Amino acid sequence: MRLLFLLLILVVFSFQSAAAGRLYPCRDEEGRIFVTDRPYQLPQGCVLLGPPPEGGGRLSIVPLPDVESPAAHGAMTAPSRVEQKRILLENQWRKRAESLLAAWKTAVGDVYRAGRSRQRRLARRELDRLREQKRALLAEVQQQGRSSFLRWMEERLAPVE
Repeated sequence: MRLLFLLLILVVFSFQSAAAGRLYPCRDEEGRIFVTDRPYQLPQGCVLLGPPPEGGGRLSIVPLPDVESPAAHGAMTAPSRVEQKRILLENQWRKRAESLLAAWKTAVGDVYRAGRSRQRRLARRELDRLREQKRALLAEVQQQGRSSFLRWMEERLAPVE
């Protein structure tokens, strides 16, 4: 058993020295880093980085500074136009939902306080108009494909029935 174990260790160490080779790190025009052990596989226009590795062909890891393009930095700091449009739409929908809910509460109070039948009819027409506005608002949100926001709107506008 010991002999088999020693033979296995010997085989592993013999393959390790055969697999070790020189690595060629390079950076292309776009700032991407390529590392290969075959220099003929490097892309065109790739500039070799640093001196050859030390240590007799063993792997030595040298951290390289990242090149960050100005466009990438701007994309990380400012939200994209699509994201800005989505945020703007959601804010508009929230404001419309809040004003619709406030108008609903006022109209329900008007129905209960109305003394004459004409006043009640007018208040109920207002409730019908607000229900229609709710349906239109929910349809608009659904058309945009914002299912999570649609659930929030349905929960928030639940009293408008």
